[in-house]
Amino acid sequence: MSRETVREKCRHGSALPSTIRCIICGPSNCGKTNILLSLIESPHGLRFENVYVYSKSLSQPKYRYLEELLESIDDIGYYAFSNNGDVIPPGEALPNSIFVFDDVACDKQNTIREYFAMGRHASIDCFYLCQTYAKIPKHLIRDNANFLILFKQDGTNLKHIYNDHVNTDMSYEKFCTLCHLWVHKSKVFVWPDKAVLLLLEMYREREEDFSTGLKRSNKIWTEIAAEMKEANSLYKVTGQQCASKMSGLKRTYKNIADLNKKSGNHKSSWAFFSVMDSIFGDKASINPPAIATSDGQ
Repeated sequence: MSRETVREKCRHGSALPSTIRCIICGPSNCGKTNILLSLIESPHGLRFENVYVYSKSLSQPKYRYLEELLESIDDIGYYAFSNNGDVIPPGEALPNSIFVFDDVACDKQNTIREYFAMGRHASIDCFYLCQTYAKIPKHLIRDNANFLILFKQDGTNLKHIYNDHVNTDMSYEKFCTLCHLWVHKSKVFVWPDKAVLLLLEMYREREEDFSTGLKRSNKIWTEIAAEMKEANSLYKVTGQQCASKMSGLKRTYKNIADLNKKSGNHKSSWAFFSVMDSIFGDKASINPPAIATSDGQ
């Protein structure tokens, strides 16, 4: 297989399917929108030329931030809908796009079904965000999904997921055991807003330690991680995860700050902009302090 063929087949990052029909499911405030934004922003995530969003909650800060971010980038289109009747059919959507359906399980699903059934033929990747898996229509949406991102599920929803996607591969008991192990032992941490704010305050308190270099940065991050777990037992993070999160926050802040300079604006709907600006607003450089990896690099 030629390199050109491989490149054509792998439209997105190497960990993602070439065509995506994704369901992101979990309770309120679990991090569904954060996961989506991470996929959009990551250089190893989604690749697209346009983003469509159909949601009843377009006013939430995360979608306002996404709109600001994408509209500032040349050649990237952003289109938002809050009414079901305004959502364009797949035949009218631009190719090489992603279409997000968020918090619309109680609305008519016919157009969403069309996207999950036909969107891939127009190079449109679909994302359906919902709190309850069982409320997502099975016909054409659940049946066509090829990528699931699941947060902790109750027994009813877990059974539906098993029946839709797993039942020929293992017993239900084994599936439940695997889910339990993943939830309780996974090293993946989805950052809620309160955890991010706590991380920023702890960074602020140790800013002098980072700048003087008298203490190794990886030791400081390890101390921050330990204090976060003391503050909230659910914040099971490592020093490396804290350093990585701060690095991403600094990149986002720098991008917004640079855009503000060009446009003359001094505001942002990003939830953490004011805190980040109070820490880094007068800094000539905001490169994140590194943390040593296990091999010492």
